[in-house]
Amino acid sequence: MPPQTSLGKLVLPTVETCPHRRCVAEDAARFECDLLRTISGATVGSWCEVQPDACRACCESFPPAANRWNPVIASLLFDLTDQVVTRGGIEGCSTEAARTLHSKVHAALEVEAGLGQAIVPARVSGQCRFLGERLPTNAENPTQGEWQCHHPSHHVTTADHCRLCRDWSSLPAISRPLTPREMVPPSPQCGPPVRKWAVGVLTAPRREATLEWCLDSLVRAGWERPHLFVDGLVRIPSRYDHLPITWHEQPVGAWPNSWLALAELVQSQPEADAYLMLQDDAVLYDRGNLREYLESALWPGDKPSLVSLYCSQAYTVLEPGWRALSRQWIWGALAFVFPRELAREFLTDPEVMAHRWSHPQNGLSHVDVLIGEWTTARGHAVHYPCPSLVQHVGNTSCIWSNLNNQGFRRADWFAGDLETPFARDDRLADFPEHQFRCRAELQPDYSRRLEIGRERMSQRRVVICGLCRNVRHFLPKFAARTELLGAMFGDYRVVLFENDSTDATLEFLTDWKKHNNRVHVLSDRLGTVRFPQIRSRERAARMAEYRNRYREYALEHFGDFDNLIVIDTDLGGGWSDDGVANTFSHEDWDFVGSCGLVRTSSDHGSELIHFDAWAFRAQGHPQAHANVEVNSMILERGEPLLPVSSCFGGLGVYRMPAIQSAEYGGSDCEHVILHDRMRQRGFGRTFLNPSQIVLYSPS
Repeated sequence: MPPQTSLGKLVLPTVETCPHRRCVAEDAARFECDLLRTISGATVGSWCEVQPDACRACCESFPPAANRWNPVIASLLFDLTDQVVTRGGIEGCSTEAARTLHSKVHAALEVEAGLGQAIVPARVSGQCRFLGERLPTNAENPTQGEWQCHHPSHHVTTADHCRLCRDWSSLPAISRPLTPREMVPPSPQCGPPVRKWAVGVLTAPRREATLEWCLDSLVRAGWERPHLFVDGLVRIPSRYDHLPITWHEQPVGAWPNSWLALAELVQSQPEADAYLMLQDDAVLYDRGNLREYLESALWPGDKPSLVSLYCSQAYTVLEPGWRALSRQWIWGALAFVFPRELAREFLTDPEVMAHRWSHPQNGLSHVDVLIGEWTTARGHAVHYPCPSLVQHVGNTSCIWSNLNNQGFRRADWFAGDLETPFARDDRLADFPEHQFRCRAELQPDYSRRLEIGRERMSQRRVVICGLCRNVRHFLPKFAARTELLGAMFGDYRVVLFENDSTDATLEFLTDWKKHNNRVHVLSDRLGTVRFPQIRSRERAARMAEYRNRYREYALEHFGDFDNLIVIDTDLGGGWSDDGVANTFSHEDWDFVGSCGLVRTSSDHGSELIHFDAWAFRAQGHPQAHANVEVNSMILERGEPLLPVSSCFGGLGVYRMPAIQSAEYGGSDCEHVILHDRMRQRGFGRTFLNPSQIVLYSPS
């Protein structure tokens, strides 16, 4: 391996110093790219001539080579080979050779990720809602570049301060942001406290630079001086020129850079309690001091173990908190924290060291798989938080691989977007309607019903009800989604019953009520235990008691409204407003429940299955079904309403006379008892709507 060189600043080519730029002999104002000639083989003519703006863009990207193309070189090659194919070949580049190059270009071009895949921090593409006017320079304000700030804790800001401010927000705030301690409840911990950190950031040439996003979030999260481990020529943001750097002029690859980086930190800072290793496309939760929180939460489990601050989509669970992975770790090496002794053990393990020469692909990659194999073989747990404390923002891969940020390589529940949208063109209330399209033959009727349903909703008044207990994680999106749904009606009210929360649930609800006078909050300290989501008559009896509280209030104050909608407040992925509109397009129903789905994941894939099996009863089947019977149901959007004896699925729509006729009971699932009592009173038109889709899993 080449020696490491520590530099205060990496010197990258400019237009004037680019080794590939050559003046055209007959015209000193025109230039050709020798690299394009080398790659394409086009030896004559003006095929490789480039414009000044292309040279500048190329130098602002990572330095290209014959076997490593940046997006600008790839784009120029795309045009060149396209013209060569049209010409039928040129000297030095045949039609066949041009077609081969043309097909390779796509892998090096900038990737425009598909809908729902492009992950960009909101503050990169938008402006803080608190930012005011730029202040003029005068005797009272001699500093240039200052701006008004309307946040109550600030008065004046600068571009750099705004970039690093934890109070940044793109949306009006209903409640203060979650602190890290509230966001992920601390679990029992062990081992000595973490007081001293060693932090390394691994970076390599990348078609879409993310290093600045990573470093900014790291500073906001509480670590101001990480060590950069640079594998190849990477442009370091000027604001971070002061950081310590270890540089491999000739890239060594992902795994060698990772091992060397951890080894250098352990050797240079042997007294550190925790070694945090970040990849440059990791953005941390930065709405509070994450460093201080981790110092109070590490180490989870019965002995100090490896901790991933990143939770891939493959490992998402519905209940927030810390947990140990029950199987071998595979997905994601974005942000590992090693306790001191584990870092030393890992670095000196013979199997770990042998990965470089014994693993496929020359042992240059698969850092996450290697760590998973090592922890499993040595009996060490990997603990991780859900929601994830890190998001994977790499929409294009670094030169180490060609994998895009999609599927399991993204956190679908990230603590940083609980309060503020994170993805480009994202909103808190978004639901992935595009993922649940109708079959072509069902689409005309489905579209027609959407129009009918929306028109009917606009003429009706609705009460939206739910239960809240320790759901602060879910409430910003629930509030946004609820207000969006309510706005589809002629008028709406929200009635929520909260009890015994130990997080900031009640605080959020109180603030929401102040911001929206349609919101009504009932709260009580009952001292009751919180039951897990299991089939339990004791739990059903409690749930019936709580649900009757919002039912009674809604009927007393808004009994003249047309409909009542019950929604679970802890739905990670929300619900389809189009599905609700589809329900209102139908007539002759008293209650319509939802197609409630939850994602089950394994290391090989994931699938959506039906959830809330206890509330489901087929017609003529009063007894509870086995979970597998309900989980395996296959329903498609656009299909007719399915008659049932009972269901819920996270969201249920009632005609007001039907919900007025009966109350919840707890001798079975509370929804089943309610629907049985409604039926006895003549309100038995109960359906499940395959189009009214609800996602329990974060999305």
